[in-house]
Amino acid sequence: MDSIYQQRPWLNSYPQWVPHDLEDLSKTAIEDFLNTANSRPEEPAIYYFDKPIHYGAVDRWSDSLAAAFHDMGIRTGDRIILVLQNVPQFLISVYAAWKIGAIVVPLNPMYREKELSYFFKDSGAKLFVTHDEIAQNLDLSFLKDSSIGNVITTSALDFLDSNSPLPEILRKCRRSSVQGCRDLRAILEDYKDRRVDVAEPSPNSVAYLTYTSGTTGQPKGAMNTHGNIAFSARVYQSMMRMGDEDVVLGVAPLFHVTGEVAHSAIAALAGIPVVLSYRFDARETLRLIERWKATMTVAAITVYIAWMNDPEVRKRDLSSFAKAYSGGAPVSSALVDQFTELTGCIPNMS
Repeated sequence: MDSIYQQRPWLNSYPQWVPHDLEDLSKTAIEDFLNTANSRPEEPAIYYFDKPIHYGAVDRWSDSLAAAFHDMGIRTGDRIILVLQNVPQFLISVYAAWKIGAIVVPLNPMYREKELSYFFKDSGAKLFVTHDEIAQNLDLSFLKDSSIGNVITTSALDFLDSNSPLPEILRKCRRSSVQGCRDLRAILEDYKDRRVDVAEPSPNSVAYLTYTSGTTGQPKGAMNTHGNIAFSARVYQSMMRMGDEDVVLGVAPLFHVTGEVAHSAIAALAGIPVVLSYRFDARETLRLIERWKATMTVAAITVYIAWMNDPEVRKRDLSSFAKAYSGGAPVSSALVDQFTELTGCIPNMS
């Protein structure tokens, strides 16, 4: 009989610590979050700039928001559109949606009315969550041709540490109310201590409807299931040997599959924090790597180039950043060597 390496020759390429098989394929993305929230409620789930937010708080807030979603008529299988930057509200909204069995449709905050109109119609979404600054700069009349029944807005200034200086990237940000929209912060207060019976999706239930970029035609909604997200997180955990001591730097957009899996899903599975900072800024993320002793990320090569081009890179202690990965386009060894010389870290680039 052929050996397992003849039957499955790719196993020869596995590092010795990586198991050949992942046995438990019955887990779901929401189950991974709830397991951590119940077992480690006082552990940080998010570092939003300089503010730690614990798993227990994210769990309670998502309970409240799930109850609000339910009162707005959202049921199992309904779609909820999120047009948000990398802020705590993104994860709170995701877990709230999953708690009632809804499907999250994450979209790029740079989209305008024309693009959004297509996604709203194609997905058949019933609820829209976005930043107040985005809603203010959109002509929301396009929603009349969609199935949206409610719009919720939120500020990037919410959940910041009131004792820390305002991050440079948010200096021009102002809270605002948008006519016809409900404020997420007010909803959380109104629904404080409210909760719903948590749905129990199967591994085959859709967690995210993640749209392709539309390079070869109209964008198409890829159905990322709860089982797919949970399994992929376990692959990352095994390959990168993620443990309790790790901290994920969330530089990929959470609306992208990299952010969905390599940031939020792996953090929820491992019970560790993810560092969020609205959107990518080279200098700020270098500060946050040092501030929170970030150990891991998955980022486009352009992120590494931006870090190398920032003079701050030589001033920061990045010694914790031992699991920095890149993916996508091939990366030259010279670039890896340059990053290592500047930071002392050896990134894993492919």
